[in-house]
Amino acid sequence: MPVKTALIPSSVHFPGAVNSSFTSALSFTRPNEKDAMPTFRILDQDGVIVDQSQNHPETSKEELLKMYKDMVTVSIMDIIMFDAQRQGRISFYMVSAGEEGIAVGSASSLSPNDPIFAQYRETGIFQYRGFTPSDFMAQLFATANDPGRGRNMPVHYGSSKFKVHTISSPLATQIPQAAGAAYAVKVQNQQNPTDEQRVVACYFGEGAASEGDFHAALNIAATRACPVVFICRNNGYAISTPTLEQYRGDGIASRGVGYGIDTIRVDGNDILAVREATRQARALALSEGGKPVLVEAMSYRVSHHSTSDDSFAYRAKVEVEDWKRRDNP
Repeated sequence: MPVKTALIPSSVHFPGAVNSSFTSALSFTRPNEKDAMPTFRILDQDGVIVDQSQNHPETSKEELLKMYKDMVTVSIMDIIMFDAQRQGRISFYMVSAGEEGIAVGSASSLSPNDPIFAQYRETGIFQYRGFTPSDFMAQLFATANDPGRGRNMPVHYGSSKFKVHTISSPLATQIPQAAGAAYAVKVQNQQNPTDEQRVVACYFGEGAASEGDFHAALNIAATRACPVVFICRNNGYAISTPTLEQYRGDGIASRGVGYGIDTIRVDGNDILAVREATRQARALALSEGGKPVLVEAMSYRVSHHSTSDDSFAYRAKVEVEDWKRRDNP
């Protein structure tokens, strides 16, 4: 007798996978059969535009000079303050040199009114938003001019004036805080539609993405459609742990897709690419009534993790010098 073939619905409506289609073929989804997410860039390592056919927004000469000066200022301050710690003038310091393009480039595409939750390698954000050398020194030397009155560790900057929440040492705690703040901002945006519509920006390293707070934050931000731009600074090392020992999948960007979040991977050493990716990420975060966006900025940590670390105990000095020479933002 002929075998009757039942009609198969084009899609299932299980509440846990509403867009899944039926199939009669048993097949596992294998991550190594999927192409890795590409890395967006505008400039190559020599600062030359890689594709002239792309119509990227023009950046004024004044803005380019400001970004360049801010990056150089951060780099020079890092050298001076690292040495100051070695001389016993301050107790602790963390360098962000080599990753300045991520902080400065992204800050240039945010509104000055967008709240920011940063980690400890985002000095460029404060520099871009208007922190002065005196502001930095007040915090590093714990003077009376420090808004925290010296109660916090060095490099744990914060500013209500510039709308940057005070940096905290525990890894990843700022990520769910940013999701919660973004939910509040969403309500404010809805209640005041004629006011400037804001997003929240949240920065963290790929090591912090190994914490449970990261996953809880992305999940709640996605399910509650919070207008937050998550910016992951993937510099290859979580203190002494290289990325090959941190995760098996395709970086941090693939996790955003898993949570249903619009995601892009960008060359973090290309400040124009970071600037453009953040500009579009902010626009996406404000679209459809608000939603999260994940930006994974790829870079390399040319510094020691902090003044308490000797990175040459777990990586070759020539590796660091090579990155400094050929791909410094």
